[in-house]
Amino acid sequence: MDGTGAWPAPLTDGSAPASASATGTAEQLLLFVWGRRTLSDLKIEGDQQVFEQLIAWEPEE
Repeated sequence: MDGTGAWPAPLTDGSAPASASATGTAEQLLLFVWGRRTLSDLKIEGDQQVFEQLIAWEPEE
């Protein structure tokens, strides 16, 4: 943890910085991933379209 309550994922050498980030409680983030919360329930920084694409993504089985 970095003192803000965030657990940032370390970047490896040569990685580009994130184009967007979402902040919320663990519950809010999990419920968002499960489709039970919306983007308006989270604090979004950067390109919101990244999360819109995540919502629309349908993984291949």
